[in-house]
Amino acid sequence: MSVFPNEHIRVKRTERRVSLIGLTEYGSAFALALVARNCATKLTLVDKHYEKAKGEALDLQDALPFLPDIHLTYSSDIRATANSHVVVITVGQPFTSEYSSRHDLIEHNAPRVAEVAFRAASVSPHAVILIGTDPIDVMTYVAACAAFQARPQFPKGYRVIGLGTGLDIARMRAEIAIKANVTSSDVSANGVGEHGIHFIPLWRYCLIRGMPVHEVCPDLASVAMKQAIATKVKQACSRIVKGKPEGTTRGLAECMADLSQALLTGVGNIRTVTTRVTAQHVAGIKGEVYMSVPCKIDAEGVAGILPFEVDPIERAALLEAARVLSEAQAKAERVLSSLDEYKGIVSVGLPSAALRSVRSLPLR
Repeated sequence: MSVFPNEHIRVKRTERRVSLIGLTEYGSAFALALVARNCATKLTLVDKHYEKAKGEALDLQDALPFLPDIHLTYSSDIRATANSHVVVITVGQPFTSEYSSRHDLIEHNAPRVAEVAFRAASVSPHAVILIGTDPIDVMTYVAACAAFQARPQFPKGYRVIGLGTGLDIARMRAEIAIKANVTSSDVSANGVGEHGIHFIPLWRYCLIRGMPVHEVCPDLASVAMKQAIATKVKQACSRIVKGKPEGTTRGLAECMADLSQALLTGVGNIRTVTTRVTAQHVAGIKGEVYMSVPCKIDAEGVAGILPFEVDPIERAALLEAARVLSEAQAKAERVLSSLDEYKGIVSVGLPSAALRSVRSLPLR
């Protein structure tokens, strides 16, 4: 189909509308991955630079004859995303070789994510907002608070979710598949915590076509082998940016497209995503922290956090990840509080009664 400027958009209730804000290389890769999945009827591309949005839309238009049909629009105005079902935010600076940690990006990315999430929630009060900006878990917290400030009825905690450890899990599946000499699609895996160095693999949930991995590949019963795979997964991005300084794109894009598709189906799907976690969900956590845990998701976002088992070592690592994320979220609060235009977007003192918590099982 043709590409039209935003002024020609007409929204129908039967549409499955996705909006992408931030046409980074990763964002552009996501747009192609989403169209290929044939799960959306309309895709709106938004970038603060109008010519960038137009160029990306026209470039994607060239591929449409080979892809499922979709109505593609573009704009530099976030109001173009009004009444979206899913809003994907990939604005900001990506994690590249010039940074030693994803948390180094907080000062640069927190204000931009807060602004975009605030405006997106204002025009799409029923949307699920997906965060793909690094550091993902921290930026999900920033976006959730901003959306809540924009519309207090916007449930803080379950309509704003992050990609979380989705890419780490995908990398883990790929490494297990290589070791076991099977296809990656035959492998299921899970892991919690934070995207990156605080990713905690949950080996008890790793299966190959329903069979424990060590039954298919005896080497995977080795603790040393499991640790080697975990280390390789955590260091994957560092290896990529050495040869590709602009950062990772393809895996992130496919993970985000998969998550978007799961939300658009409108039925329950299980994904590990970043959401609001408290001691109700993970014993030992102080206050609330946004981190990656297994969830049931549907068209409204996170329906509930699934219970999962951890051994003492995994629990200690999970609580350490929660501590690190709490400190990083506090840093994001300080960054925003230091800027007059963002004061009040992240408020530590929001009364818990005003927050609609993510529920544990039983799921709705």
